[in-house]
Amino acid sequence: MHIESLKIFCDIFDLKSFSKAAESNFITQSAVSQQIRQLERLWKTKLLIRNKNDLALTQEGELLYKEGKMILERFEALSQNLNKTKQLIQGNVRVASIHGVGLHELPPYIKKFIKQYPKVNVKLEYMRDSQVYNEVIQRRADLGIVAFPKILPQIDVIAFRRDKLVIVCHPKHRLAKFKRVAIKKINGTNFVSFEKGIPTRRIVDQFLHENRVGIKLTMEFDNIETLKKAVEVDAGISILPLVTIKNELTHKTLHAIEISGRPLTRPLGIITSKGRALPPQVNKFINVLLQSQK
Repeated sequence: MHIESLKIFCDIFDLKSFSKAAESNFITQSAVSQQIRQLERLWKTKLLIRNKNDLALTQEGELLYKEGKMILERFEALSQNLNKTKQLIQGNVRVASIHGVGLHELPPYIKKFIKQYPKVNVKLEYMRDSQVYNEVIQRRADLGIVAFPKILPQIDVIAFRRDKLVIVCHPKHRLAKFKRVAIKKINGTNFVSFEKGIPTRRIVDQFLHENRVGIKLTMEFDNIETLKKAVEVDAGISILPLVTIKNELTHKTLHAIEISGRPLTRPLGIITSKGRALPPQVNKFINVLLQSQK
């Protein structure tokens, strides 16, 4: 069995498509089908169940997929370690990140990393935090970036940075004349928030409850970009990471107000699959993230 055949098999299930697996491996769809038939003849069992709109693995296919992914990871790590002896870092770094961090915080790190390691391709995808954990646990992503990282048996967590949270409002809102206020100042104000279940929403709700502040919830969103648009049309104020509104502050479409007293921050964490041997390029990427915090 060739390593290429194993990769194609795993790609089919990851991408849920023969045609996408063919495109990813730069071969024809018929060649993909031939590779799968060869694997099934080799193991004398059916590996895939191909329905009209779906793909599923047989019991034997699930075993081959699970073990095959580990073999591929070890093979990639071996390849990278051999290249390392030639002082060459190359390959892919697959990053899964929550929207706000991926859009507003990671680009400078990625730019710095690519400048240092031009042979490495960084693939960044934005998603909800629950999806980030799943992508890392399933090893479809090399690492994830999340807020308020959870301690889970399947992952390792590395502390990344802390984001300062501020009150955000329309430039003509009654609070816009302030640069710094006590949190009680927003009591009774229309408020735009993240959806329930999103970590930043939980910490903001807890903070407001602890300070006995009541707000009038007008809208809830699952991503920061839509939430900011709602604040820009004065649908309410919000509490957001300062780093995510820098562009809006520059263009004066939003106004930021610091919270006096105990600072409100959100910790960010880098998560990886527990026990996984990370390829050299992934370790280098993590090093760039951490070194920039010193």
